[in-house]
Amino acid sequence: SELEQFECVELTGRYEESDIGRIVRENPCDFAFLPSVWPETYSYTLDIALGLGIHPVCFDIGAAAQRLKRFEVGTLLPLDLVY
Repeated sequence: SELEQFECVELTGRYEESDIGRIVRENPCDFAFLPSVWPETYSYTLDIALGLGIHPVCFDIGAAAQRLKRFEVGTLLPLDLVY
């Protein structure tokens, strides 16, 4: 994977949802990047990040962005960064 070239990135591989809390405790995260570039209607990954107290970062589109704005948490990136 191209991500392996970065020292600050650790790939954990496949996991079961029930293992997420343990994986995050063993591999502390500075933020959760949710790179969706289409207007999703819901984001379970955002639920997990918020539930674990991880700072979410996503593009300003769709339900995830709406929720970050409503709860005044996380970081929104302009969608034009993608194009």
